[in-house]
Amino acid sequence: MSSYELVNELRESASRQIFSSDPSVQAVSISKSEEKYFLRAVKNRNIPGTRHGEEIRSFEGVDIHYVLSDRDIVPMTHDESGRHPTLHCGLEIQNFDCDNRRNLINSGSGTVGSLGCFVKDRDCRTSILSNNHVLSQLQFGRAGDRINQPGDLRMMSGDEVAIFAEAVPLQTVPTRNQPPVWNVVDAAYATLTGHRPFSQSFLPSRKIKPIEKIAEARFGDPVLKVGAQTGCTFGKVTGISTETYVTHSFGLCWFRKVFEIESTVNGQIFCGEGDSGSAIVDHQGRIFGLLFASNGQQAYACDIEEALRLLDCSLV
Repeated sequence: MSSYELVNELRESASRQIFSSDPSVQAVSISKSEEKYFLRAVKNRNIPGTRHGEEIRSFEGVDIHYVLSDRDIVPMTHDESGRHPTLHCGLEIQNFDCDNRRNLINSGSGTVGSLGCFVKDRDCRTSILSNNHVLSQLQFGRAGDRINQPGDLRMMSGDEVAIFAEAVPLQTVPTRNQPPVWNVVDAAYATLTGHRPFSQSFLPSRKIKPIEKIAEARFGDPVLKVGAQTGCTFGKVTGISTETYVTHSFGLCWFRKVFEIESTVNGQIFCGEGDSGSAIVDHQGRIFGLLFASNGQQAYACDIEEALRLLDCSLV
């Protein structure tokens, strides 16, 4: 029987071997079946790699299981949602100035995501917490950029709700064949302007307990999220201590110490484009992390405590 301590001790070495031996593998997590821990690898069936059934199946006594996906793991951005008089967790947000500089506004498009939760920064200013690739659009954001709710192709009166302040930098490598440069979070915050009231809760129609405290995600935890694109969805944690990479136009962002989620509702995906930045929570008012990527079947979130630590913020 493989204990968690044994699997975690071998995880890094096993992950390196799995990733290097099979180009179609995109994520490796610690998972559990009954009382036995094992490594769980997600393969993209559309990427040439080791044929299914011929992969590495064990590493120094630790079993390796494989699941198949049809898509890359990508950041989630989309342009759809409405304006609300009070700011709530899960609403659509947009860095309007960044979109404008990138000429996306003139071309009739924009980059949006979801409001995760509200935090206090090191200067005790109330701020929005979401992903780097939502609030800062990776390397394109600038301090002082206006954050809108909702996203739009023009700046409407009252739509500016926050000013981009700071992001945890994301490190990239050009290709999968290069040694990973590790990230642990995709996180950023923007300071509220005070133009609208806020509530550390979801829309009243959701009937979900407000966010009250942080917690660490554990294997099998039932979770939910509310995002700007797919609303309220339910899932469970299917992997912890996950190593994975996200494909961007300019390279790959490798992540470690994140966690994996799958939907628990048949026929329903856990998230879609536009849900990036959503808080991963439970019915007890606990927040576990921020959603940052998905391949349509598996979703990935970074640890909330690590995000707050690196940004020097605290939960409101």
